[in-house]
Amino acid sequence: MNPFALPSLLSSIFLFALGLILLLHNRKEKISRVFCALMFVSSLVNVSAFFLHLSTEFDTAFFWTKIPYIFVFPTILLGFYYVLVLTDFNRHLNMKLFGVSLKQHLRIIIALTLIFEILLIFTNTLVTGVESNPVTGFEHTYGGLFPAANAFFGYVGVVNITVMFRGFRATSDLLSKLRLKHNLIGFLIMLVGGIPLAAVLPALGIPSHSLAFVPFTIAAFVFYYSILRFQIEQIKELNENLEQKVEERTLDLQRAQAHLIHSEKMASLGHLVAGIAHEINTPLGSISSNNDVFSLSVEKLKAVFSGPEFSGLIKKIPIVSKIMATVESISEMNRTACDRIIALVKGLKNFARLDEAEIQKADLNQCIEETLIVAGQEFKNRIRVHKDFADLPEIECKPRELNQLFLNLLVSAARSIEGNGEIKIKTSEEGGKIVLKFRDNGQGFSQDHLKRIFDPSFATKGARVEMGLGLPIAYNIVKEHGGEITVESELGNGTEFTIILNKTLNRAISNETTAKESSTNA
Repeated sequence: MNPFALPSLLSSIFLFALGLILLLHNRKEKISRVFCALMFVSSLVNVSAFFLHLSTEFDTAFFWTKIPYIFVFPTILLGFYYVLVLTDFNRHLNMKLFGVSLKQHLRIIIALTLIFEILLIFTNTLVTGVESNPVTGFEHTYGGLFPAANAFFGYVGVVNITVMFRGFRATSDLLSKLRLKHNLIGFLIMLVGGIPLAAVLPALGIPSHSLAFVPFTIAAFVFYYSILRFQIEQIKELNENLEQKVEERTLDLQRAQAHLIHSEKMASLGHLVAGIAHEINTPLGSISSNNDVFSLSVEKLKAVFSGPEFSGLIKKIPIVSKIMATVESISEMNRTACDRIIALVKGLKNFARLDEAEIQKADLNQCIEETLIVAGQEFKNRIRVHKDFADLPEIECKPRELNQLFLNLLVSAARSIEGNGEIKIKTSEEGGKIVLKFRDNGQGFSQDHLKRIFDPSFATKGARVEMGLGLPIAYNIVKEHGGEITVESELGNGTEFTIILNKTLNRAISNETTAKESSTNA
């Protein structure tokens, strides 16, 4: 066997193996498929060159003389397309290079490839035949247009390197830069080493064609290494971020689950409240009505006893006046108590909002007032509430959800205050959005705890009382409305929650949150 045939044989096996390995490893990525095609066609160049150098008879060598170059020109075309895909410039073909768009360069390379293929197959202007060399065996002999083919090879090589260099400068991704750097090295090896050995020196009569496959094979290995290294680094990066992504997903699921559970509890509680309110209303109506009758009766008795016929009796029995005054006072106290109970029942019914649509326009000032009635038990005459309400337009929202949000914030604030304190509530309209601020002078959060207060798995004592799921649910409700919630706090100096809501509800975000909750429940 001619030893100069071995480099082309080994190269063909190696290139085919590289393409096959990458195809099996990751055939879904376009860069992998293009690289495989490039390697397979390159292996055909090498194997046909192997049979040329293996030939011992002139007729056999003459048969194989043009076949390697038949595959060379498609290889050049595939190499250019590989560079375009590698740099992602196949999506930006209007980019200028040497004053000509990449689309025009691609058309020129395709046209010249077809022209040289036709000339190669049907004429002897490129490759004329073979001649026997005593050292290397049979070598090609070239026609007068072969220097034009050399110029074409050089032109494509320069374009490839320039495109990759631009891609290297354009990308900010470190992995992409690393891959492009390796490919630049590979193409430089081909341009500096492979092309002179494959085309330039043989055209000058120096038999080096069989050695040209060594730098081409090295370049192919560099290409393969760059793609494989890029994919390995991507896997490493994904693995490094996997734990963080799992934690984020788990946190989202916990929030959704907590919100769902709490919403179901609130719905059940709302039905219970509505039922109790209905049951209270009937006897309360009777008591209120009877008290009105009682008050009227007392007024009539006072009018009777005030007459001249009873003036002497009143003087003789002064206790009658005291009894009448006591009865009148009790009647007024009963009326005040009934009014308070009626207001409380109305507030509970409004807070539950079971007889209203889920999404509707609502006055947030009124929602906060309703919530303050329900949360009054938490204040226990020790916490003063200061309200600074602006004149707000009605916004599209889920009032029941917002009532729950306000209740969670007020309860959290009340429980953070030891002894007497105050809560300040301010509403305003800024930049076309509704801004709500809830500030307390309670214990506040430490900076470490502040980062995790919306985490369902986080609860703390000492810096602030145990929060449970109130704040994570509040966070989820705000996000469901497409809004923002921020918190400012300092240990010992209280906390301020700021909520920013749009005037119209983003139904896509709301539906997405609801879908997450449904999947969590499933």
